[in-house]
Amino acid sequence: MPYVAPYLLSSPRARCSPDLGALTTLVPLSVVEAALAQHRVVTQRHRRLPLSSLVYLLLAMALFPSESYRELQTRAAGIWEVCGAGPWRRLTSSAISHARARLPWQVMATLFGSLALPGLGGGDGRWRGLRLMALDGSSMEMAVSGQNEAAFGGPTGEGGCRVGDAQLRIVALIDCWTRAALGVAVAEFSRGESRLAVEVVDKLGSDMLLLADRGFVGVELLHLIRQTGSEVLWRVKKGIASRPLSILPDGSYLASMRAQCNHGRGWITGRRPPPIAVRVIEFKLNGQLHRLLTSLLDPAQAPASELVQLYTQRWQIETFYRECKGDEHGRRRTLRSRTANGVRQEIWATLICHVLTRTLICWIVDHSQDVDDPRTVSFTQTTAFIRSHLGPGLRLTRTRLVRWAVAILAQTSCLLRPPPTPRSYPRQVKAKSRRYTARTSTYSALAAFGPNSIQLTPCLIAA
Repeated sequence: MPYVAPYLLSSPRARCSPDLGALTTLVPLSVVEAALAQHRVVTQRHRRLPLSSLVYLLLAMALFPSESYRELQTRAAGIWEVCGAGPWRRLTSSAISHARARLPWQVMATLFGSLALPGLGGGDGRWRGLRLMALDGSSMEMAVSGQNEAAFGGPTGEGGCRVGDAQLRIVALIDCWTRAALGVAVAEFSRGESRLAVEVVDKLGSDMLLLADRGFVGVELLHLIRQTGSEVLWRVKKGIASRPLSILPDGSYLASMRAQCNHGRGWITGRRPPPIAVRVIEFKLNGQLHRLLTSLLDPAQAPASELVQLYTQRWQIETFYRECKGDEHGRRRTLRSRTANGVRQEIWATLICHVLTRTLICWIVDHSQDVDDPRTVSFTQTTAFIRSHLGPGLRLTRTRLVRWAVAILAQTSCLLRPPPTPRSYPRQVKAKSRRYTARTSTYSALAAFGPNSIQLTPCLIAA
Protein backbone atom coordinates (compact mmCIF):
# COMPACT_ATOMS: atom_id res chain seq x y z
CA MET A 1 0.00 0.00 0.00
CA PRO A 2 1.51 3.36 -0.95
CA TYR A 3 2.39 5.75 1.84
CA VAL A 4 -0.29 8.34 2.64
CA ALA A 5 0.62 11.28 4.83
CA PRO A 6 -1.55 11.61 7.97
CA TYR A 7 -2.74 15.11 7.13
CA LEU A 8 -4.23 13.82 3.87
CA LEU A 9 -6.46 11.53 5.90
CA SER A 10 -7.45 14.05 8.52
CA SER A 11 -7.51 17.47 6.92
CA PRO A 12 -10.36 18.24 4.49
CA ARG A 13 -8.42 21.19 3.14
CA ALA A 14 -5.52 19.15 1.72
CA ARG A 15 -7.15 16.09 0.23
CA CYS A 16 -5.94 16.96 -3.24
CA SER A 17 -2.47 17.60 -4.55
CA PRO A 18 -1.20 21.18 -4.41
CA ASP A 19 -1.14 23.00 -7.71
CA LEU A 20 1.91 25.12 -8.40
CA GLY A 21 2.08 24.69 -12.14
CA ALA A 22 5.55 23.79 -13.41
CA LEU A 23 6.91 23.23 -9.89
CA THR A 24 4.50 20.46 -8.97
CA THR A 25 4.95 18.94 -12.44
CA LEU A 26 8.71 18.72 -11.98
CA VAL A 27 8.42 17.63 -8.32
CA PRO A 28 5.44 15.27 -7.92
CA LEU A 29 3.73 15.12 -4.54
CA SER A 30 4.51 11.40 -4.26
CA VAL A 31 8.25 12.12 -4.30
CA VAL A 32 7.88 14.73 -1.53
CA GLU A 33 5.78 12.38 0.60
CA ALA A 34 8.31 9.58 0.13
CA ALA A 35 11.09 11.88 1.41
CA LEU A 36 8.97 12.84 4.43
CA ALA A 37 8.11 9.19 5.14
CA GLN A 38 11.76 8.15 4.96
CA HIS A 39 12.55 10.46 7.88
CA ARG A 40 9.25 9.72 9.69
CA VAL A 41 8.06 13.31 9.45
CA VAL A 42 4.30 13.77 9.88
CA THR A 43 1.99 16.75 10.14
CA GLN A 44 -0.22 17.10 13.18
CA ARG A 45 -3.94 17.49 12.60
CA HIS A 46 -4.29 20.99 14.00
CA ARG A 47 -1.53 22.43 11.79
CA ARG A 48 -2.70 24.73 9.02
CA LEU A 49 0.47 24.30 6.97
CA PRO A 50 1.23 20.68 5.94
CA LEU A 51 4.93 19.97 5.78
CA SER A 52 4.64 18.77 2.19
CA SER A 53 3.30 22.21 1.27
CA LEU A 54 6.16 23.75 3.22
CA VAL A 55 8.61 21.85 0.98
CA TYR A 56 7.07 23.49 -2.08
CA LEU A 57 7.21 26.85 -0.33
CA LEU A 58 10.95 26.37 0.26
CA LEU A 59 11.42 25.61 -3.43
CA ALA A 60 9.48 28.75 -4.32
CA MET A 61 11.72 30.68 -1.93
CA ALA A 62 14.76 29.37 -3.81
CA LEU A 63 13.24 30.45 -7.14
CA PHE A 64 12.54 33.95 -5.75
CA PRO A 65 15.37 34.55 -3.26
CA SER A 66 14.72 38.27 -2.93
CA GLU A 67 11.02 38.05 -2.02
CA SER A 68 9.55 37.93 1.46
CA TYR A 69 7.24 35.30 2.93
CA ARG A 70 4.23 37.50 2.19
CA GLU A 71 5.14 37.87 -1.48
CA LEU A 72 5.89 34.17 -1.79
CA GLN A 73 2.47 33.24 -0.43
CA THR A 74 0.84 35.29 -3.16
CA ARG A 75 2.81 33.40 -5.81
CA ALA A 76 2.33 30.00 -4.13
CA ALA A 77 -1.35 30.41 -3.29
CA GLY A 78 -2.09 27.18 -5.17
CA ILE A 79 -0.61 25.20 -2.28
CA TRP A 80 -3.63 25.94 -0.14
CA GLU A 81 -6.31 26.63 -2.76
CA VAL A 82 -7.24 23.01 -3.52
CA CYS A 83 -10.62 21.47 -4.24
CA GLY A 84 -12.55 24.50 -3.06
CA ALA A 85 -11.64 23.77 0.55
CA GLY A 86 -12.74 27.18 1.76
CA PRO A 87 -11.07 30.57 1.35
CA TRP A 88 -7.33 30.71 1.59
CA ARG A 89 -5.98 32.60 4.59
CA ARG A 90 -2.57 34.16 4.61
CA LEU A 91 -0.08 32.72 7.10
CA THR A 92 2.09 34.92 9.25
CA SER A 93 5.85 34.91 8.91
CA SER A 94 6.24 33.49 12.41
CA ALA A 95 3.94 30.56 11.53
CA ILE A 96 6.12 29.71 8.54
CA SER A 97 9.28 30.02 10.66
CA HIS A 98 7.84 27.65 13.29
CA ALA A 99 6.86 25.19 10.54
CA ARG A 100 10.41 25.30 9.13
CA ALA A 101 11.75 24.46 12.60
CA ARG A 102 9.66 21.26 12.56
CA LEU A 103 11.03 20.19 9.15
CA PRO A 104 14.52 18.62 9.35
CA TRP A 105 16.89 19.59 6.58
CA GLN A 106 17.57 15.91 5.84
CA VAL A 107 14.19 15.80 4.07
CA MET A 108 15.41 18.35 1.49
CA ALA A 109 18.69 16.44 1.06
CA THR A 110 16.77 13.21 0.45
CA LEU A 111 14.51 14.98 -2.04
CA PHE A 112 17.59 16.22 -3.91
CA GLY A 113 18.93 12.66 -4.09
CA SER A 114 15.62 11.47 -5.54
CA LEU A 115 15.59 14.14 -8.26
CA ALA A 116 19.30 14.07 -9.20
CA LEU A 117 19.17 11.17 -11.65
CA PRO A 118 22.60 9.69 -12.52
CA GLY A 119 21.66 9.02 -16.15
CA LEU A 120 20.22 12.47 -16.87
CA GLY A 121 21.29 13.46 -20.37
CA GLY A 122 24.28 11.13 -20.32
CA GLY A 123 23.77 9.71 -23.81
CA ASP A 124 25.77 12.41 -25.60
CA GLY A 125 28.87 14.42 -24.88
CA ARG A 126 31.04 11.37 -24.28
CA TRP A 127 34.76 11.09 -24.96
CA ARG A 128 35.70 7.63 -26.23
CA GLY A 129 32.68 6.18 -24.46
CA LEU A 130 33.34 7.95 -21.12
CA ARG A 131 31.08 10.55 -19.53
CA LEU A 132 32.96 13.64 -18.41
CA MET A 133 32.43 14.47 -14.73
CA ALA A 134 33.82 17.43 -12.80
CA LEU A 135 34.54 17.71 -9.08
CA ASP A 136 35.19 20.97 -7.26
CA GLY A 137 34.32 22.87 -4.11
CA SER A 138 33.09 26.33 -3.25
CA SER A 139 31.62 28.33 -0.37
CA MET A 140 28.50 30.41 0.19
CA GLU A 141 27.83 33.26 2.58
CA MET A 142 24.88 33.43 4.94
CA ALA A 143 23.10 35.84 7.24
CA VAL A 144 24.88 37.02 10.38
CA SER A 145 23.59 35.23 13.49
CA GLY A 146 24.98 33.44 16.51
CA GLN A 147 23.60 30.06 15.43
CA ASN A 148 25.10 30.31 11.96
CA GLU A 149 28.46 31.35 13.37
CA ALA A 150 28.51 28.46 15.86
CA ALA A 151 27.34 25.87 13.31
CA PHE A 152 29.37 26.81 10.22
CA GLY A 153 32.15 29.23 11.11
CA GLY A 154 34.02 31.01 8.36
CA PRO A 155 37.39 32.19 7.08
CA THR A 156 40.10 33.26 9.51
CA GLY A 157 42.87 35.81 9.27
CA GLU A 158 46.20 36.20 10.99
CA GLY A 159 46.39 34.61 14.40
CA GLY A 160 43.26 32.52 13.81
CA CYS A 161 40.92 35.52 14.14
CA ARG A 162 37.57 35.18 12.36
CA VAL A 163 36.98 37.59 9.48
CA GLY A 164 33.94 38.15 7.30
CA ASP A 165 30.49 36.56 7.42
CA ALA A 166 29.77 32.94 8.25
CA GLN A 167 30.13 30.57 5.29
CA LEU A 168 29.48 26.94 4.49
CA ARG A 169 31.49 24.58 2.32
CA ILE A 170 30.08 22.84 -0.76
CA VAL A 171 31.61 20.09 -2.87
CA ALA A 172 29.69 19.07 -5.99
CA LEU A 173 30.01 16.36 -8.63
CA ILE A 174 28.44 17.37 -11.94
CA ASP A 175 28.04 16.04 -15.47
CA CYS A 176 30.00 18.32 -17.81
CA TRP A 177 27.54 17.72 -20.66
CA THR A 178 24.34 18.70 -18.82
CA ARG A 179 25.89 20.71 -15.95
CA ALA A 180 23.55 18.87 -13.61
CA ALA A 181 24.74 17.79 -10.17
CA LEU A 182 24.81 14.09 -9.36
CA GLY A 183 26.03 14.46 -5.79
CA VAL A 184 26.59 17.34 -3.37
CA ALA A 185 28.13 17.48 0.10
CA VAL A 186 27.45 20.42 2.43
CA ALA A 187 29.33 21.00 5.70
CA GLU A 188 30.86 23.66 7.91
CA PHE A 189 33.58 25.90 6.52
CA SER A 190 36.40 24.17 8.41
CA ARG A 191 35.87 20.88 6.54
CA GLY A 192 38.38 20.39 3.74
CA GLU A 193 37.22 19.89 0.17
CA SER A 194 39.16 16.65 -0.25
CA ARG A 195 37.44 15.22 2.84
CA LEU A 196 33.99 16.25 1.60
CA ALA A 197 34.71 14.74 -1.81
CA VAL A 198 34.60 11.27 -0.20
CA GLU A 199 30.84 11.73 0.35
CA VAL A 200 30.10 12.13 -3.39
CA VAL A 201 32.52 9.75 -5.12
CA ASP A 202 30.06 6.87 -4.64
CA LYS A 203 28.00 8.46 -7.46
CA LEU A 204 30.75 7.64 -9.96
CA GLY A 205 30.60 4.66 -12.32
CA SER A 206 32.78 2.65 -14.62
CA ASP A 207 31.76 4.71 -17.67
CA MET A 208 32.97 8.06 -16.25
CA LEU A 209 36.11 10.19 -16.40
CA LEU A 210 36.55 12.52 -13.41
CA LEU A 211 38.16 15.94 -13.91
CA ALA A 212 39.45 17.72 -10.81
CA ASP A 213 41.85 20.45 -9.80
CA ARG A 214 45.13 19.97 -7.95
CA GLY A 215 43.54 20.59 -4.53
CA PHE A 216 41.95 17.12 -4.63
CA VAL A 217 45.08 15.15 -5.48
CA GLY A 218 45.62 12.40 -2.93
CA VAL A 219 46.42 8.70 -2.96
CA GLU A 220 43.60 7.82 -0.58
CA LEU A 221 40.93 9.65 -2.58
CA LEU A 222 42.35 8.22 -5.80
CA HIS A 223 41.99 4.68 -4.43
CA LEU A 224 38.35 5.35 -3.47
CA ILE A 225 37.59 6.69 -6.96
CA ARG A 226 39.29 3.79 -8.68
CA GLN A 227 37.23 1.35 -6.62
CA THR A 228 34.11 2.72 -8.34
CA GLY A 229 35.64 1.92 -11.75
CA SER A 230 35.92 5.58 -12.77
CA GLU A 231 38.99 7.06 -14.47
CA VAL A 232 40.59 10.34 -13.35
CA LEU A 233 42.29 13.32 -14.99
CA TRP A 234 43.75 15.71 -12.44
CA ARG A 235 46.03 18.68 -12.50
CA VAL A 236 48.97 18.21 -10.12
CA LYS A 237 51.64 20.38 -8.56
CA LYS A 238 55.37 20.04 -8.98
CA GLY A 239 56.99 17.30 -6.96
CA ILE A 240 54.04 14.88 -7.07
CA ALA A 241 54.74 11.68 -9.04
CA SER A 242 57.87 13.29 -10.47
CA ARG A 243 60.05 10.15 -10.67
CA PRO A 244 59.46 8.41 -14.01
CA LEU A 245 59.35 4.63 -14.07
CA SER A 246 59.06 4.32 -17.87
CA ILE A 247 58.76 6.73 -20.77
CA LEU A 248 55.79 6.35 -23.14
CA PRO A 249 55.93 7.08 -26.91
CA ASP A 250 53.95 10.35 -26.62
CA GLY A 251 56.38 11.84 -24.09
CA SER A 252 54.28 11.14 -21.00
CA TYR A 253 55.60 8.79 -18.35
CA LEU A 254 54.42 6.28 -15.78
CA ALA A 255 55.09 6.92 -12.10
CA SER A 256 54.19 5.54 -8.70
CA MET A 257 52.22 7.88 -6.44
CA ARG A 258 52.74 7.33 -2.73
CA ALA A 259 50.79 8.61 0.26
CA GLN A 260 52.41 11.50 2.09
CA CYS A 261 52.21 12.36 5.78
CA ASN A 262 48.64 13.04 6.85
CA HIS A 263 49.63 15.55 9.57
CA GLY A 264 47.76 13.71 12.35
CA ARG A 265 44.30 13.97 10.76
CA GLY A 266 43.91 10.22 10.38
CA TRP A 267 43.24 8.23 7.24
CA ILE A 268 39.68 8.03 5.96
CA THR A 269 39.85 4.27 5.54
CA GLY A 270 41.69 3.80 8.84
CA ARG A 271 45.04 2.77 7.38
CA ARG A 272 47.73 4.12 5.11
CA PRO A 273 46.83 3.47 1.43
CA PRO A 274 49.31 1.60 -0.79
CA PRO A 275 51.05 3.27 -3.77
CA ILE A 276 49.18 3.50 -7.05
CA ALA A 277 50.43 3.64 -10.65
CA VAL A 278 49.61 6.83 -12.57
CA ARG A 279 50.52 8.51 -15.84
CA VAL A 280 51.86 12.07 -15.92
CA ILE A 281 51.54 14.46 -18.87
CA GLU A 282 53.64 17.62 -18.96
CA PHE A 283 53.00 20.45 -21.39
CA LYS A 284 53.83 24.11 -21.84
CA LEU A 285 51.37 26.91 -22.47
CA ASN A 286 52.61 30.47 -22.89
CA GLY A 287 56.00 29.35 -21.64
CA GLN A 288 54.65 27.92 -18.36
CA LEU A 289 54.90 24.25 -17.47
CA HIS A 290 51.71 22.42 -16.44
CA ARG A 291 51.25 18.82 -15.33
CA LEU A 292 48.28 16.47 -15.59
CA LEU A 293 47.84 13.14 -13.83
CA THR A 294 45.58 10.39 -15.14
CA SER A 295 44.72 6.76 -14.50
CA LEU A 296 44.52 6.10 -18.27
CA LEU A 297 47.89 4.43 -18.68
CA ASP A 298 47.70 3.42 -22.35
CA PRO A 299 48.67 6.31 -24.70
CA ALA A 300 47.03 4.55 -27.66
CA GLN A 301 43.61 4.62 -25.98
CA ALA A 302 44.09 8.06 -24.42
CA PRO A 303 46.46 10.32 -26.41
CA ALA A 304 48.15 13.03 -24.38
CA SER A 305 47.10 15.83 -26.75
CA GLU A 306 43.43 14.90 -26.40
CA LEU A 307 43.64 14.73 -22.62
CA VAL A 308 45.16 18.21 -22.45
CA GLN A 309 42.28 19.63 -24.49
CA LEU A 310 39.79 17.56 -22.51
CA TYR A 311 40.82 19.08 -19.20
CA THR A 312 39.29 22.39 -20.28
CA GLN A 313 35.84 20.86 -19.69
CA ARG A 314 36.46 21.17 -15.96
CA TRP A 315 35.35 24.77 -16.34
CA GLN A 316 31.74 23.57 -16.57
CA ILE A 317 31.58 23.21 -12.79
CA GLU A 318 32.45 26.89 -12.39
CA THR A 319 29.37 27.65 -14.48
CA PHE A 320 27.38 25.37 -12.17
CA TYR A 321 28.41 27.36 -9.09
CA ARG A 322 27.72 30.64 -10.84
CA GLU A 323 24.20 29.48 -11.66
CA CYS A 324 23.59 28.39 -8.05
CA LYS A 325 24.92 31.58 -6.47
CA GLY A 326 23.32 34.13 -8.77
CA ASP A 327 19.70 35.27 -8.44
CA GLU A 328 17.39 36.52 -11.16
CA HIS A 329 19.12 39.93 -11.15
CA GLY A 330 22.62 38.50 -11.48
CA ARG A 331 23.66 39.46 -7.94
CA ARG A 332 25.55 37.11 -5.66
CA ARG A 333 23.17 35.18 -3.45
CA THR A 334 23.46 35.22 0.35
CA LEU A 335 21.53 32.63 2.34
CA ARG A 336 19.04 34.58 4.45
CA SER A 337 18.09 32.02 7.11
CA ARG A 338 19.38 32.70 10.63
CA THR A 339 19.32 29.15 11.97
CA ALA A 340 21.54 26.22 11.03
CA ASN A 341 18.54 24.07 10.07
CA GLY A 342 17.10 26.87 7.96
CA VAL A 343 20.41 27.47 6.16
CA ARG A 344 20.67 23.81 5.19
CA GLN A 345 17.04 23.80 4.06
CA GLU A 346 17.72 26.81 1.88
CA ILE A 347 20.92 25.52 0.26
CA TRP A 348 19.34 22.14 -0.55
CA ALA A 349 16.27 23.91 -1.97
CA THR A 350 18.60 25.95 -4.18
CA LEU A 351 20.33 22.80 -5.41
CA ILE A 352 16.96 21.14 -6.08
CA CYS A 353 15.82 24.09 -8.20
CA HIS A 354 19.05 23.89 -10.18
CA VAL A 355 18.41 20.19 -10.85
CA LEU A 356 14.84 21.00 -11.93
CA THR A 357 16.05 23.61 -14.40
CA ARG A 358 18.66 21.27 -15.83
CA THR A 359 16.08 18.46 -16.05
CA LEU A 360 13.75 20.69 -18.06
CA ILE A 361 16.65 21.64 -20.36
CA CYS A 362 17.38 17.95 -20.99
CA TRP A 363 13.70 17.37 -21.78
CA ILE A 364 13.86 20.22 -24.30
CA VAL A 365 16.89 18.65 -25.99
CA ASP A 366 15.18 15.24 -26.12
CA HIS A 367 11.98 16.62 -27.70
CA SER A 368 13.41 19.30 -29.99
CA GLN A 369 14.80 18.68 -33.47
CA ASP A 370 16.76 21.96 -33.54
CA VAL A 371 18.63 21.65 -30.22
CA ASP A 372 21.14 18.87 -29.62
CA ASP A 373 23.39 20.41 -26.93
CA PRO A 374 21.95 21.22 -23.47
CA ARG A 375 24.70 23.80 -22.92
CA THR A 376 23.25 26.01 -25.65
CA VAL A 377 19.91 26.43 -23.86
CA SER A 378 19.92 29.49 -21.61
CA PHE A 379 19.77 28.59 -17.91
CA THR A 380 18.47 32.06 -17.03
CA GLN A 381 15.61 31.93 -19.51
CA THR A 382 14.69 28.38 -18.49
CA THR A 383 14.51 29.45 -14.84
CA ALA A 384 12.41 32.45 -15.88
CA PHE A 385 10.11 30.05 -17.75
CA ILE A 386 9.58 28.01 -14.57
CA ARG A 387 8.90 31.20 -12.58
CA SER A 388 6.37 32.44 -15.12
CA HIS A 389 4.52 29.10 -15.02
CA LEU A 390 4.32 28.99 -11.23
CA GLY A 391 0.70 29.31 -10.18
CA PRO A 392 -2.59 27.48 -9.69
CA GLY A 393 -4.98 26.57 -12.45
CA LEU A 394 -2.45 25.70 -15.16
CA ARG A 395 -2.89 21.91 -14.74
CA LEU A 396 0.42 21.23 -16.44
CA THR A 397 1.19 17.65 -17.32
CA ARG A 398 4.72 16.71 -18.28
CA THR A 399 3.78 16.50 -21.96
CA ARG A 400 2.19 19.95 -21.97
CA LEU A 401 5.06 21.47 -19.99
CA VAL A 402 7.67 20.09 -22.40
CA ARG A 403 5.64 21.22 -25.43
CA TRP A 404 5.43 24.78 -24.11
CA ALA A 405 9.11 24.82 -23.12
CA VAL A 406 10.21 23.63 -26.57
CA ALA A 407 8.03 26.23 -28.27
CA ILE A 408 9.45 29.06 -26.17
CA LEU A 409 13.05 28.10 -25.32
CA ALA A 410 14.11 26.15 -28.43
CA GLN A 411 13.92 29.22 -30.66
CA THR A 412 17.11 30.51 -32.22
CA SER A 413 16.81 33.85 -30.41
CA CYS A 414 16.74 32.08 -27.02
CA LEU A 415 19.76 29.86 -27.61
CA LEU A 416 23.23 30.81 -26.46
CA ARG A 417 25.68 31.74 -29.16
CA PRO A 418 28.80 29.58 -29.52
CA PRO A 419 32.05 31.18 -28.31
CA PRO A 420 33.89 33.17 -30.97
CA THR A 421 36.95 31.69 -32.60
CA PRO A 422 40.32 33.24 -31.67
CA ARG A 423 41.20 36.20 -33.87
CA SER A 424 44.32 36.05 -36.01
CA TYR A 425 44.61 39.84 -35.72
CA PRO A 426 43.14 40.78 -32.33
CA ARG A 427 41.83 44.26 -31.72
CA GLN A 428 44.02 46.65 -29.80
CA VAL A 429 42.15 47.85 -26.74
CA LYS A 430 43.61 50.65 -24.65
CA ALA A 431 43.32 49.53 -21.03
CA LYS A 432 44.19 51.29 -17.81
CA SER A 433 47.50 50.43 -16.21
CA ARG A 434 47.26 47.90 -13.39
CA ARG A 435 49.48 47.65 -10.38
CA TYR A 436 49.28 43.86 -10.27
CA THR A 437 49.46 41.48 -13.19
CA ALA A 438 46.29 39.50 -13.91
CA ARG A 439 46.46 35.74 -13.51
CA THR A 440 45.20 33.51 -16.29
CA SER A 441 43.85 30.14 -15.20
CA THR A 442 44.96 27.05 -17.06
CA TYR A 443 41.52 25.95 -18.22
CA SER A 444 40.52 29.39 -19.53
CA ALA A 445 43.86 29.70 -21.31
CA LEU A 446 43.44 26.32 -22.94
CA ALA A 447 39.98 27.29 -24.13
CA ALA A 448 41.28 30.52 -25.68
CA PHE A 449 44.19 28.99 -27.57
CA GLY A 450 44.06 26.25 -30.14
CA PRO A 451 45.83 22.90 -30.10
CA ASN A 452 48.83 24.38 -31.93
CA SER A 453 49.57 26.65 -28.96
CA ILE A 454 50.06 23.65 -26.64
CA GLN A 455 53.52 22.13 -26.61
CA LEU A 456 53.84 18.68 -25.08
CA THR A 457 57.04 18.36 -23.11
CA PRO A 458 58.72 14.93 -23.58
CA CYS A 459 60.06 13.41 -20.40
CA LEU A 460 63.79 12.72 -20.39
CA ILE A 461 65.49 10.82 -17.60
CA ALA A 462 68.62 12.64 -16.58
CA ALA A 463 71.77 10.58 -16.85
